[in-house]
Amino acid sequence: MYLRFIAIFLILLSSCLTGQAACIAVVPAGAEHMFRLEVIRGARTAAMEKGYETYVRSPNTERNEDGQILIIKSALEEGCKGIMVAPNSADLLSKVPEVASRKMPVVFFDRDMGGTPPSSTVKTDNFQAGYLAGRAMVKRLNGKGRVALLRMHIKVTSTTER
Repeated sequence: MYLRFIAIFLILLSSCLTGQAACIAVVPAGAEHMFRLEVIRGARTAAMEKGYETYVRSPNTERNEDGQILIIKSALEEGCKGIMVAPNSADLLSKVPEVASRKMPVVFFDRDMGGTPPSSTVKTDNFQAGYLAGRAMVKRLNGKGRVALLRMHIKVTSTTER
């Protein structure tokens, strides 16, 4: 549900810009998770309801910072007037100064990596989610047993926080 909110928020922001927005860029951190497909589906649906096109591309993995930068630059060349991005680099937007110079709306989703402030950020509290999951596990195990922690790559901050 919140993914649709992100898209609608970005569409509303971009409609405040002069001229009709040619497209809204949707740039997940990577392409390897089902969550990303749901983000894309929600963004496309919301954009279509408001009469906007979407420019959807993602790097092959969450560790491909250079790929995400190239995708954002391509979205700008396509004429996109707003960007939804799950940044995979702490200084992503500073590496794409064209975004700041165009004063376009940017919505970070799934994570906030710092850097140039976005127009908005929609994410979960990953630390709190991990804390609550740990408490539930302790209660369920009743103080006995062992727990395995499975995580993604060390550079994926959302799982590190959890």
